[in-house]
Amino acid sequence: MTFGREWALWLVPAAFLLPLLPRLLLRPPRPEVRFGAMLLLREALARAGAARRGRPVLALLLRCLGAASAAFAFSEPVLDGSSLPFLPAAGRAPSDVVILLDKSYSMRTAFAGGDRFSLAAETAAAALRSLGPGDRAALILFDDEVRGGAEWGAGPAELARLALSARPGWGVTDYRPALEAAFALLSDGSRPEARKKALVLSDGAADGFSRMRDGPSALAGYSPSFALAGLDFPEAPANYWAAGVKRAGPGRAPEATVSWNDAARSSPPSRISLCAPGGTILPGPRLRRLGEASASAVLPAEPPRGCAAAGPDALSADDRSYYAFGGAASGAGALVLHPGPESPPPGGAAYFLRKYFSSRPSSRGTVFRDHGSLAAAGEGRGPLVLAGLPPFSPAGAAALGRRLSEGGTVIAFVSSSLPQAGELKSYFGLSASGPERGAFRAADWPADALPGFLPSAYESGRVSASSLYRLAPGPYETLLEFAGPGGEKVPALVRVRVGAGLAYVWTAGLDLAWCDLAVKPLFPGLFSALLEAAADDGYGPSGAGAAVGAGGAIRYLHPPPAGGAELRGPSGAVERLRYRAGAFEVPPQEEPGLYSWRAGGESGFYAVNLDHSTGESRLLRASETPWTRLPAASAAEAALLFITGVGVRPVFLLLAALLLSAEVLLLGRRP
Repeated sequence: MTFGREWALWLVPAAFLLPLLPRLLLRPPRPEVRFGAMLLLREALARAGAARRGRPVLALLLRCLGAASAAFAFSEPVLDGSSLPFLPAAGRAPSDVVILLDKSYSMRTAFAGGDRFSLAAETAAAALRSLGPGDRAALILFDDEVRGGAEWGAGPAELARLALSARPGWGVTDYRPALEAAFALLSDGSRPEARKKALVLSDGAADGFSRMRDGPSALAGYSPSFALAGLDFPEAPANYWAAGVKRAGPGRAPEATVSWNDAARSSPPSRISLCAPGGTILPGPRLRRLGEASASAVLPAEPPRGCAAAGPDALSADDRSYYAFGGAASGAGALVLHPGPESPPPGGAAYFLRKYFSSRPSSRGTVFRDHGSLAAAGEGRGPLVLAGLPPFSPAGAAALGRRLSEGGTVIAFVSSSLPQAGELKSYFGLSASGPERGAFRAADWPADALPGFLPSAYESGRVSASSLYRLAPGPYETLLEFAGPGGEKVPALVRVRVGAGLAYVWTAGLDLAWCDLAVKPLFPGLFSALLEAAADDGYGPSGAGAAVGAGGAIRYLHPPPAGGAELRGPSGAVERLRYRAGAFEVPPQEEPGLYSWRAGGESGFYAVNLDHSTGESRLLRASETPWTRLPAASAAEAALLFITGVGVRPVFLLLAALLLSAEVLLLGRRP
């Protein structure tokens, strides 16, 4: 017999001791009853006393046994067939177990505080350690082909270490070669008496079955006697983010708001975490639910950094499975105005803009100031970036108008926490209604919307918004559009001319409460193109991209410098590029992410994306799988049941209920 929670076995002796302690420590005095010397009455009392004396002892024994049975059930006992002598011989047979561990890039998706691959590897190790001395195991690492293993021989402990040391790659999923390798092992004929089992530790990606239209029965070596099981993950990764700490009014305690996506609704956070000096994360107060996807907490004092969080950094969670967010390069310095604080918490526009600019220092420098500096922002011709439109003030509007009239450029993201329709009209002459709630998704974005921005290099269709300002027809140019719930098109990014200047306005904001643009792969590319279009020299970057493993080219507008071009990858690796026929040739790259290039005085970005044509990055789960699905939330326990035997927890829970019921009935009887 094995146990899912071995530590819970310590509760069994405690279940015997705890009911006994009150009886041993608090012994009541024996009652003294005085009667006359009547022989008949004394004999009747003696007979009744004998019955009473035995009943409490029996009731106490039933109580101890019931509590011990409940504690034993909590340890998740699993009874293997070999432990039952009355089962047939096949039930006592050893097992041949093949574990298939998926290392494709969809397994990098965030799950339960880590990622899917980490949980799968830990599940593999737990399953391997549960095997007995007569069992045999093999571990197969795979993505679109078998990457390691596919043979018997190594012991379970060595295979467990191999599983825990493995890392996911950037390949796509194909179950056919992995299952064929597993069936070849299970059908080798060397141990016909063994039970044959295959455990597929994968996310059940729909694209992985493209070469298995007829199911596993059409694969070589398959037998209906093989037991197949696999993990069942939710389709979308759960993610949380926190708004900044605010005060509802003068003298009020600071309050932080937390929101989460649909995938996290089944397990929302219960407590907020606070950012302390030095980056330390400290537990904060409990959260109070505000709605289906949000909660708030009143803080005893304002955190030193004004920061609160309830989960992982959004940039490293929701999209890390299909894009490595690398350093963004831009030759254009900028003035960024934000609502504060200086170290903005995750989830807001200011946070993502700081993340962008801090990934690689700009050659001209970028300055961050709060919205109160708008009145002094009239000077200068470099790009002005607004992380949320500052509340209207005559001085601020005059300064912004002066900057635009002198040929300056403004890149504006509306705020999700303040009404902005008035500011859109006052600052840019845009008439807007809203904010309007709904399910908006990026429409087909054209390749010529911005110089150097190629939506085809990204999965632009993944960008969605839950709220936006619907712009009335006016003197603006629509660059990018959203498709509304009914399929109607609404502006997402518009360009409006104000005097001699230009303003680029994103209608859905950059806060995750409204739009997920900031955590999508194309954000650094789109924002880089906006900055370069706003630069004084008017040249946009020769933005380009290619899939992992495919070559590409960077178009160069000037005569090439003598030293060629330098390409720097997300990991910091640098290589030189050759110039030919008006472009720098980029050899195939194996590391996805945003690369930067520099040639003479020009610089730009180069996106190396995953191959989206496979469907791997869409995280679609197959509607049906050829194996029994095991819940990922209890993966280790479920795998243990599948590998080693039958869980008998319900039996001990039923036994505990019967024993405790018998105690109640016994104490309730009259003598």
